[in-house]
Amino acid sequence: MTEGLTVKFRICRLSFLLAIAAALTGRALLGADGGAEKYFKEGFGSIQRGDFAEAQTQIQAGLKIDPRSPAGYDLLGIAFDGRHLFKDAEAAYRRALELNPHFVAAHNDLGRSLYRQGKADDAAREFARALRIEPKSFTANFNLGVISLEAKNYLKAAKYLEVAASQAPSDAQTLFALTHAFLGAGENDRALAVSRRLDARAPDATQIHFSLGGLFLEWKLYAQAVEELERARLSEPRNFELLYNLGQAYKHVKKYSEAEESFLHALSIQDNSVETLYQLAVLYVESKHADEAIQILVRARRLAPERPDVLLLLGRECIQEGFIEDAVGVLEDCVRIDPRKVEPHLLLGEALTKDKQFPRALREYETVAVLDSSPRNLSLMFCWRARSGMRGSARNRSACCARHSCLTPGMSKPGITLASSPRTKRIIRLPKDG
Repeated sequence: MTEGLTVKFRICRLSFLLAIAAALTGRALLGADGGAEKYFKEGFGSIQRGDFAEAQTQIQAGLKIDPRSPAGYDLLGIAFDGRHLFKDAEAAYRRALELNPHFVAAHNDLGRSLYRQGKADDAAREFARALRIEPKSFTANFNLGVISLEAKNYLKAAKYLEVAASQAPSDAQTLFALTHAFLGAGENDRALAVSRRLDARAPDATQIHFSLGGLFLEWKLYAQAVEELERARLSEPRNFELLYNLGQAYKHVKKYSEAEESFLHALSIQDNSVETLYQLAVLYVESKHADEAIQILVRARRLAPERPDVLLLLGRECIQEGFIEDAVGVLEDCVRIDPRKVEPHLLLGEALTKDKQFPRALREYETVAVLDSSPRNLSLMFCWRARSGMRGSARNRSACCARHSCLTPGMSKPGITLASSPRTKRIIRLPKDG
């Protein structure tokens, strides 16, 4: 998945439209008592308007006339659900199923209610019961597909969603969820084929392009993500989340100028977005613009002085550019905030070594060995003992360094070179307290 990113896309959830269940319920209403049917239809109309309290009153009036109406109890359950009276809703659905165990709409509505209560397994069982009665039920297949998606059971999700798509071939949510399922199952060609079907049905739908772009970004199809997000940007040129995702996608295809433009445009909309500043700094690091990266990271640090990833990258770049005193201060903050992580101690040890503070550097490497006692880190610690003069002569220190690969360039990050003497110090005054 995309590191350091919360992908923004809308995946279809279980809050399916009442019209789906209502279409089935409407047929059942035909068998209701004539007087009761009037109240049930009025109650259904109130449900469609979102007036669930009024719907409850109307439906209960109908049930007084026809107390054995499965459709009436199913509608009453929907009204209770709308008021978040889940226990009452469940009781109403179960009463409908007592009266008619083969009432598919009631199984589906009960499944929805159980899911809303966080009972995904119970909901799945209810949808499965609906499928045993009506194997092609769109609602049951769709919702079992979504439940399987959330459980990361992508092949199972695809099986259900393909059936749902066969019943509603133009439904955007179903096609989007099926695209997601195929991507999760590693069947990228099938995912792209479904996404093309989705695009053909709504070529100008901004939300579809935005959602597909985010989905492709999450599953590392970066070229496709760029294409979809650029199409969405035509309609929403100042959508912050869209611009952020577009910057990420361009960064991954190494189109750095386009990525920079997207991130800067996003920051012109939300200038206090630390995550966007951080990703822009990463972009500058990858494109070998260290000075720009440091400027952006200083700005991010002011906004989020306790964010370890910002401090770690800032410390690393300060080492690279020779701002050793500043690197020490930044990395000391990072170690204080995240003392159990190895990398801040490694980088702080490197900065202290470049500053010829060998005893302090040794303490950092000893901490590294305690946190991660791998042979490489133990070797590093013993080598630094020799290097700092705690063991043997200068010849022995040089021999120790030559024997251990832990002292080769790029020990803590490719491109970072350890050295016993620092570069010429060019001090930049970084704020200590943000």
